[in-house]
Amino acid sequence: MDSNIIAQAKAFFESASTAAEALVFARFGEFDLFKEKHCSAYDAALFPLLAEYFGDMTIEEVLHLVG
Repeated sequence: MDSNIIAQAKAFFESASTAAEALVFARFGEFDLFKEKHCSAYDAALFPLLAEYFGDMTIEEVLHLVG
């Protein structure tokens, strides 16, 4: 696969992850990976962003792409 596409995908994934973390922090005042409600809120924020960029790819395919 084109290295430019992979770089763009990685950059978008990182940006989406940062945005999801920020939303959790804004809601709870912290982001603790060991708190289920924080992880649920993170997933709820992250997955729509990933779907917007990666379309119909599964999360496994996205993770394989971005490594």
